Amino acid sequence: MNTIDTAPIFIKFSDLSDLRTVVIHTGEGAAKCATVRAIFQQSHNQAICGENPIDPEEEPRQTLVVYPWQLDSPVKLYKMADKDSTRKIIVHQIGNLAPEKMKRLVIELLRQAPEAEICRGVMGQNAEPWQFVDFVEEELVRAAEVASSLNDESKSNVVSLLSMAGEHPIAVFASEVADSIQISRDSTFMIGLGLTSAVVGSVYCVKTQWGADLPLGLYVAAEQPPGTGKTGVMNAFQQPYRVALRRMNDGRNRELGALEAQIDAAEEPAVKGELSEQLAFMPQPVRGWINNATPEGLEKDAIAPNGGFFMLASDERGLLNSVFGLSYGKGVAVNMDAALKGFDGGSYACVRTTRRGFDGEVHGSIICFAQPGSIEAIIQASGGTGLAERFLWLSDKHQLGKRDHLKQRSKPNSEPFKLLCDEVVKQIPCRPSLDKLVPLAIPAILMDELGKVKQQIEVELDDDGRFGNDAVRGAAGKLELQIMKVASILHISRHLCEGKPVPLNIGAADFEIALNICCELLERYRQVLVNKRIIGFGAEADAVIGYLERFSGGKDLEQAKNSLRSRSVFKGRSTKQISAAIEKLAAARIVAIETSTTGRKIVRLL
Repeated sequence: MNTIDTAPIFIKFSDLSDLRTVVIHTGEGAAKCATVRAIFQQSHNQAICGENPIDPEEEPRQTLVVYPWQLDSPVKLYKMADKDSTRKIIVHQIGNLAPEKMKRLVIELLRQAPEAEICRGVMGQNAEPWQFVDFVEEELVRAAEVASSLNDESKSNVVSLLSMAGEHPIAVFASEVADSIQISRDSTFMIGLGLTSAVVGSVYCVKTQWGADLPLGLYVAAEQPPGTGKTGVMNAFQQPYRVALRRMNDGRNRELGALEAQIDAAEEPAVKGELSEQLAFMPQPVRGWINNATPEGLEKDAIAPNGGFFMLASDERGLLNSVFGLSYGKGVAVNMDAALKGFDGGSYACVRTTRRGFDGEVHGSIICFAQPGSIEAIIQASGGTGLAERFLWLSDKHQLGKRDHLKQRSKPNSEPFKLLCDEVVKQIPCRPSLDKLVPLAIPAILMDELGKVKQQIEVELDDDGRFGNDAVRGAAGKLELQIMKVASILHISRHLCEGKPVPLNIGAADFEIALNICCELLERYRQVLVNKRIIGFGAEADAVIGYLERFSGGKDLEQAKNSLRSRSVFKGRSTKQISAAIEKLAAARIVAIETSTTGRKIVRLL
């Protein structure tokens, strides 16, 4: 048996020589000195042996102390050295301890050592099962059930986007690419659709119901972990267009070079002037995909020479860091006008002292297929500007650990997509400015269907609706534009992949596919925000709890609600939603609402 005079003054979990059984002293009378606690344990063990000589359960002399102040909210308890080794925890209450503090201790022990048995220490007797622990466990279960039932943000059934597109040529090609790489089909399809939007967006646009030209470029962000094959997906959809565009640019450069040579050789001023006039209207080379650019570089090297058209695509987050200024220092203002206006062809007029600016409509696409965290990066960059709501999001399950590298790799049939790229390049105008694009139209009967969908969304935009939060309202408001874009892209690519001319009226089949896909993506966007605790009850609970943690004695309920209105999850919403969140937390016994001696209601953490 160990002697007690070697016990240290203070003991942490990591100091215990035997982690199988942990003894804790708590309460106002718990001794700070480990030697004093060891003497207590020795007397306690002697009494146990005297009381029960047949089957005594002696306890370790080494003990931990948990002071009442450590059990304030939040609990300040040392982390267990090895929770899997601890099979039993014995708690001795010495002196007074508020029931709520004992409850917090039990909850923390349950969290840190879920497999350990927690017993109550009784002086002079074997430790006994503790009914209080059973009560706390039942309460935690009830709280979880209540919170779950009150939270209307439960995950919806995920529907495959690829299956919605059926046998559409882009869907077929995406499926073959995904299967050859063994990567998510839906992620491949959405990235492929986004890259296709950049291709066809250099030639076509679609008329809105108010007669404006809507560009077709999509903003798409999909996440997959490192090593999943994202680069292979990007190359499959980019390479055919790069080859065709390079061929076109080589031809245009030759023609420009020949005409410039004629101008240099011309001696007559009139001839030189006529040739120079011809040069101004000659087809210009088109800058293709850029995978890294600052806002200033994008304007100078893509937007201005391309007549307002830009193509951004990368399988690295560096694209987001540069274009959206995330690599800038904190507090540095970032010019995101091009990205914001490029989604719907907004007017972009800029004047620069160091270079020639641009004045016209800007339009383009942004495709990012990068590691997890990309979505948070875009939300961070958005900062209330509306950038995030322009994106179609996808955070899909990966295939890592399930791939078969011994399986013979099938080669996707890229010929239909190559045909599409070749046909598009033949039609690219001198400069792909928005006013030079071929406008498509959505028939009136399909516009009526779009109106019905908008009406269904409208009722969910109220404060207590599924999209009743500023973080998701903007995306819901742009559902109509997303459907029109995707329907146009599917319509164009269906015909060009089959070597057919593109009808100017969009077909019902492609419109229906687009409607289903965009509605599903809107729901997934909402769910991503819920899962990342940006909106929904989880985010609301975090905001309320984080606020109340600053007030150990509670806070006036009305003052708390007014203060919480500034939290991002409650911005743009009335205090009715804050009240509802607090009531849910009270039902889950996470907070308590009490009446003070002055008659005012107080809310505090339990």
